[in-house]
Amino acid sequence: MAARRVLRRAAPAFAKLNPKALAMTGAIIGLICAIIGVIWHVGMGQPSIMQILYPAMAITSPLLWVGCFILFIVVGYILGYVLAALYNWSLNRRY
Repeated sequence: MAARRVLRRAAPAFAKLNPKALAMTGAIIGLICAIIGVIWHVGMGQPSIMQILYPAMAITSPLLWVGCFILFIVVGYILGYVLAALYNWSLNRRY
């Protein structure tokens, strides 16, 4: 019984994640992915799913790419926040 107590105390404690920090990290990663997407599809002329499904769509439209930038940043922010919240919740959960 005493050995179990010692082992439990020696187990590493995992630090909680800051949801806002991980959300900002997700937003930055989303921005980087959006920039890479613009370079890949517009700069290098590679096809995209939207271009295949809707051939009349102007892939070089600035409004389309601003929307993609905003979407990637918002989705990255939300995913980062949710992942940090789930991780922190799982640390507090008793099995």
